Amino acid sequence: MKPKQGRKKFHEVEIPLMNDICHLIGRAKEEIVGKTIKLDLSRKLRGKSVELKLRTEKQGEKVIAVPISMRILPFYIRRIMRKRTSYVEDSFSLDCKDATLKIKPLLITRKKVSRIVKKTLREKAKGEIKEYLEKEKIENIFEDLMSGKFQKTISLRLKKIYPLLFFDLRIFEAKRTKTEKKVEEKVEKEKKKPIKKKETKAKEKPKKAVKKATKTTK
Repeated sequence: MKPKQGRKKFHEVEIPLMNDICHLIGRAKEEIVGKTIKLDLSRKLRGKSVELKLRTEKQGEKVIAVPISMRILPFYIRRIMRKRTSYVEDSFSLDCKDATLKIKPLLITRKKVSRIVKKTLREKAKGEIKEYLEKEKIENIFEDLMSGKFQKTISLRLKKIYPLLFFDLRIFEAKRTKTEKKVEEKVEKEKKKPIKKKETKAKEKPKKAVKKATKTTK
């Protein structure tokens, strides 16, 4: 006989980043831990179509949702593109204080520019983003992206090279935290360690002499 399972019900999940609460359905709190939540932030960001992805974690007796990525939806990018403008894209990985990040910035200039200007903007953007992120924790970076503080700070520095129509991170994703990185490094070290073989003093058996069979002819 299988034990009777409880009915599914809605469990409260806190989202500290947004000071909000959502509900997930499950039989127990443990069942909803590790789940992924996707939220459309268009209303919260005044029409800017951004998708926020979160992962649920257990914190004491409550369940919270921690942000793991943000991305601007493609149709919004198509909407802000203008004729006679140039766009600059890039893709790279950087480390902040407590995580490794995957970043894809997007820059749109006010007018068409040459390849040299594009290259300069790309290199400058990467340098400024790296300088900004390596001083911050992942939670603070998500907060700055939500408030627009990050975009404004970097955009003002890039405008010294060429006036921009738009600057943002098309994709911002936390690949792994420092604790996860340490665990991975520890596992790798354990794998590389040589396996010690037990020394056994086995007596060598004397080799038997092999007699060659000879054919006898009568």
